[in-house]
This record gives sequence, C-alpha cells and structure tokens, in this order.
Amino acid sequence: MHTGKRIRHIAHKALLTMLGPAQLDQHNDPIARLDREYEALFGAAPEKNKKVYTKKRSFDRTLQNV
Repeated sequence: MHTGKRIRHIAHKALLTMLGPAQLDQHNDPIARLDREYEALFGAAPEKNKKVYTKKRSFDRTLQNV
C-alpha cells in the first residue's frame, strides 16, 4: 500500500516539475504542498551523508626528483 503511494508521489512531483506552474510562494506552491503531505504521511526524509572532501593527489614531488 505504501509503495503505491510513494510511486504516485514521485510521478506526481515529476509531472508538476515539468508541466506545473512556475515556483510560487511557499504557501501557494503545489510541489511544496505535495512534499508537506508526503512528510505528514511518511515522516521526514532522512538526511543524506555528506561526502568529506579529500585533497586530490599531487605529483609535484615526483617532478622535482626528475
């Protein structure tokens, strides 16, 4: 039962994104309303893990030895 509602939400949001009105105020926006209804039904989405930035390898030291 929940799977069908989740699929419907995704499809409805995709259609509103492509064919819906422009972004409106928070209280008038149909996508924001759809997200509020979804969160009320299923709860808030968990936060995604943020990727930690690591500096890329530098080959400057190898060029100095040549």
